[in-house]
Amino acid sequence: MQEAARRGAQTIVVIRTVPSQMFYTPQWFKRMERWLGESSLQPLVNLVHHHETTYRAIQQFIEKPPGKLRIFEIYPQRPLRSMALGSRLPALLEDYKTGRQCGRYFRQRWVNYWPTSRRCCATRRVLPGPRRWWCRRCRWPMKRPSDHHSCAPCE
Repeated sequence: MQEAARRGAQTIVVIRTVPSQMFYTPQWFKRMERWLGESSLQPLVNLVHHHETTYRAIQQFIEKPPGKLRIFEIYPQRPLRSMALGSRLPALLEDYKTGRQCGRYFRQRWVNYWPTSRRCCATRRVLPGPRRWWCRRCRWPMKRPSDHHSCAPCE
């Protein structure tokens, strides 16, 4: 995200498993740090420290973006059922469904307000069926994608 902002992005969409307001140091890490303080696994502890520091910096960047940068977060309303390792198929399928619902909600809510530098941009339909193109701005069917076209609503 910081690289995208450095390159001049005006809007960034972040897909997350939890909202950015949720950041904490897990208790298991604090215990592990005490147990492994001077062991040969100290590089692992250092790696987790680096991960935590980087994660906190990104969290703060999301909460207070520089300048006029807008950051949208897509995240589920309830905790996911799956875990990082060892999840069962039903939990994964339910989380996949939840993720698609979150994406659809975001698209329906914000696509009409999306800032574009061009007057009208086209995107190919991803649903199966005949090859058709739709104006991203007005949803008017088009024969071919183009930056500018002469559909009635955009005139």
